Amino acid sequence: MDTFGCEFLQAFGAGTEAGLQAVLTPEDHQRALAGEPHILGSVGKPSYGVTMRLVDEEMRDVPTGTVGEVATRSDQVMDGYLDMPTETARALRDGWFRAGDMGYQDEQGYLYLHGRNKDMIVRGGENVYPIEIETVLAEHPAVAQSAVVGVPDEHWGETVRAFVSRRAGRDTSVAELADHCAQRLAKYKVPAEFVLVDELPMNASGKVLKRELRRWPENMPADPAR
Repeated sequence: MDTFGCEFLQAFGAGTEAGLQAVLTPEDHQRALAGEPHILGSVGKPSYGVTMRLVDEEMRDVPTGTVGEVATRSDQVMDGYLDMPTETARALRDGWFRAGDMGYQDEQGYLYLHGRNKDMIVRGGENVYPIEIETVLAEHPAVAQSAVVGVPDEHWGETVRAFVSRRAGRDTSVAELADHCAQRLAKYKVPAEFVLVDELPMNASGKVLKRELRRWPENMPADPAR
């Protein structure tokens, strides 16, 4: 902001289904610079005219600070998907719209996203959110990009697999990445497997295609040292 002499505003929403849902205002950015940097990790507070809840699968409110599914209600919420009753029933319940975004609100009302419910991994009854592991991996100096998916497992139900691409000119090993995660994550969140790849599959907008990663190893090469 000092460099460009401007203000920043961040908006979060579900586009055509629910419009704008949360806003991180210029004032919030100023608060972050004034000594509350954690605010920048959020997507802001509910926007004007929006009522927000964090709920479980039964639409019960979860406690403050607990991860739940983002549900919003406002005049911007759609009536439903045209000729798609099943999808409409999943997205709307008693006027509350849910897009599958997971997150939590702090005591000040800021919303922090924790990925999508379809990406959540359930390992031995414990919920594991890939974005938490991906954030930790991003802190490693040799990691250019990472993506975490769940892998079916007879004992645990699912285990954690991390795909990692390395920065040019930087090297790392599976053991080093595992140790990096073990120092920062609960044991059940540490990936059971690391796959080192040259690049991750992405769509035209730059979003990682996790459905392709779930099909590995049939559709993409990996470093033999995985």
